[in-house]
Amino acid sequence: MFVLPPVSNRARVSHVRDRSGFVSAPSSRALAAYHRRAACKCSSSRYVVKMVTSSTSRDTANTPTVVAADDEDDDRETASNTGSSFKLPQWAPAFCAAAAAGTLFGFDIGSTSAVVRFLGHPGAILADGAQLDPSQLGLVASFSLFGALISSAFALRFGDALGRKKEIQLSALAFTAGLSLEAIPGLTDSIPALLIARALVGVGIGFGMHVAPTYIAETAPTSRRGPLLSIKEAAIVGGILGGYFAGWGADAVFPDSSNLAWHATYAAGLLVSVPLLLCSQFLSESPRWLVLNAAKNGDQEKLDDARKSFQSDAEYNAVLDALATTENPASEKRLAGIDWSSPLPAQLGAGGQRALVMGLGLVLFQQVTGQPSVLYYANRIFEDCGYGFEAAVGLGVFKLAATLGAAVLVESVGRRALLLSGACGMTICLAALTSVFSTDVAFSQTGALLSIIGFVGFYQLGFGPCTWLVLSEVFPLHVRSAALGFASLLNFGSNLFVTAFFELERSAVGSGHLFAMLSVLGAMSVVFIAANITETKGLSLEEIQQKLTFRRRGV
Repeated sequence: MFVLPPVSNRARVSHVRDRSGFVSAPSSRALAAYHRRAACKCSSSRYVVKMVTSSTSRDTANTPTVVAADDEDDDRETASNTGSSFKLPQWAPAFCAAAAAGTLFGFDIGSTSAVVRFLGHPGAILADGAQLDPSQLGLVASFSLFGALISSAFALRFGDALGRKKEIQLSALAFTAGLSLEAIPGLTDSIPALLIARALVGVGIGFGMHVAPTYIAETAPTSRRGPLLSIKEAAIVGGILGGYFAGWGADAVFPDSSNLAWHATYAAGLLVSVPLLLCSQFLSESPRWLVLNAAKNGDQEKLDDARKSFQSDAEYNAVLDALATTENPASEKRLAGIDWSSPLPAQLGAGGQRALVMGLGLVLFQQVTGQPSVLYYANRIFEDCGYGFEAAVGLGVFKLAATLGAAVLVESVGRRALLLSGACGMTICLAALTSVFSTDVAFSQTGALLSIIGFVGFYQLGFGPCTWLVLSEVFPLHVRSAALGFASLLNFGSNLFVTAFFELERSAVGSGHLFAMLSVLGAMSVVFIAANITETKGLSLEEIQQKLTFRRRGV
């Protein structure tokens, strides 16, 4: 049963439910009482009272809500009564763990790009000294996505039961197990054994990418949420670059043994996964998840303990108010948990349904515009254009710089503007690739290089940092884990489809025609963003939920 603290402890306004189940507006006396209580509570905190006007067919009323005025001191250094002492900001450990999981995801992309090249040499893995064919190489490159699909489906169903901390721990464990198998010669010297190891790494990817944006968003102060989630994306890019360097170094150390080179490439990932596994045992749980879990289970004692995890009572009350917000008479049943016998969209309410369209649309366009293929097959694309393996490393450096630039802009410019700019630029670059692959070889080499660099830069300006940032922000707390699990399934499913068929389509229709199709999808993504994405910068997670609900109602 869903439980909330007494109204007197939360400075909330009494509402009256009529016979049809709608909540009527508070009386003027109740509003005045609310302001008196809120003023007392907020006079010494970072929160102020705003009046949010909501219009319905029944009445028009001013509904007060407590919102964050300034989050700059959320990571303040605290001083004890006996003397000054440094205290790590509450969000820092959660961010570091989530960023480490992102680094491992990126490392798998970059290292596999190098490993596919090593495995393409005769005798690299097969006992009879034969060479892997393109379909086998594609299976090795993409098989981690099968593991990611499995763990994403598990997180969809059981993510809220696990909690953010346990999910990070499962991710670290799966990464360490899979990378250990890939790193030790003799354990994965056959295709079936290697695919099992790849699937284990994929399980770590699925758990890590499901929980990382949620963990950061639920612990970070409002003013830092955008930059921190963007830096998490930069950690993924850093992992890709680390994977490229690992392959480059392994090739230099083992120039005459492709078998040892690919094992050594994967072994480098243990430098991140093992510390993450050890440090994850000391993480704190997300305060918002503690409230959700305690309320769902009707545990008042745990709910009181969860209150201590917040920076202020006003922040705690805002989370409770968001959980108690009703959009239909069936809300009490919804808030008790996900009903898996009915479709998820029907349980989200008006704002949640809009969030689902925003999130799933971004995930889909992020994948089908060709970014996964450019990453997984970067080395081959450069080789076709006449450039070597080092060009992929240089691209990774540029990608990292572009992502860090986006992290600086995401709070000042906004998510929507970055997404629009990035999608427009990607579409132009894809159209350019369509053109250059239809011209003479000399011009195609230079043109393809410039177009790929431009495509990657614009991706990191928009889809790269903003897709999972928006996803982590727009869903209500009680369905956030399930909704992100659904988005993760779509993400890895579409990624698997694009990765598996990119090389085949490229061979069948030619690079020019393939990039022409991708440019059309890029143009469609621009239209989608312009029509559906709501700006969320500068708002708390609870304010975003309120904004989406009112916008759907025409406010």
